[in-house]
Amino acid sequence: MGAVDISYWSMLWAFVLLIPVVLVGIYLRLGFVTDLLIATGRMTLQLALVAVYLEFLFKLNNTWLNITYGLLMASIAGLAIIQSSKISYRLFWKSVILSIIIPYSVVLIFFNSVIIQIEHIFDAQYIIVVGGMILGNILGINIFVLSSFCKTAHTENNTYLSMIGMGASKTEALLPIIVHTIRITFMPTIAKMATIGLVSLPGMMTGQILGGSSPTIAIKYQIAIMLAILCSGFLSICLQIFFALKVAYNDYDVLHSSVFRKK
Repeated sequence: MGAVDISYWSMLWAFVLLIPVVLVGIYLRLGFVTDLLIATGRMTLQLALVAVYLEFLFKLNNTWLNITYGLLMASIAGLAIIQSSKISYRLFWKSVILSIIIPYSVVLIFFNSVIIQIEHIFDAQYIIVVGGMILGNILGINIFVLSSFCKTAHTENNTYLSMIGMGASKTEALLPIIVHTIRITFMPTIAKMATIGLVSLPGMMTGQILGGSSPTIAIKYQIAIMLAILCSGFLSICLQIFFALKVAYNDYDVLHSSVFRKK
């Protein structure tokens, strides 16, 4: 038995849930009502388009098309990270996209071939759905780690230059910033994992149960996907820092003045 279908008329009732948010936002002059309505419109349009082309991709299920679409998803995620981090596209676009694509691809292939052991590891259902879950969950921590590292490196630049002047290497001078940035970025992920099942039922597990899977199967998938997200997220932020050390500083180990985009 699958999930109960929602009619298009019933879907309109879902938008009624916006009304209290909008009314309170207008009353308190919170300033985000217009952005909220635009974001809701974009979400609705984008998901409607997703429903159309996923039907096509799932039906065709071409290996190279699935791989191309997966890489496109990762690349778009990388550009979104740069946009939200307010860092320079020119300096960071290659390193950010690589930092997403490498762990995403490795973990996704491992997940499909070793953990769930599907015959066609590039099946559209798993490349797009599981890959999308991984990308969606590691997006926020990558934005945070990049913006935090670059801001801290900028504010602590005088301390960094003093340590360089005393003979420290670039990595040695920046190590406290690196450790602090990775720690504060990754701790919320650990806290989230510790409360799953007690505070919340995650999306993949809920979706599978609504789709007719037994709770046991749903839980197995949820544990596996959370570990995949954990690994890919940690590897991606480590790669972000590794590449940032190379691209944010020039050949003389001096921080580029154009690390952040001009407003």
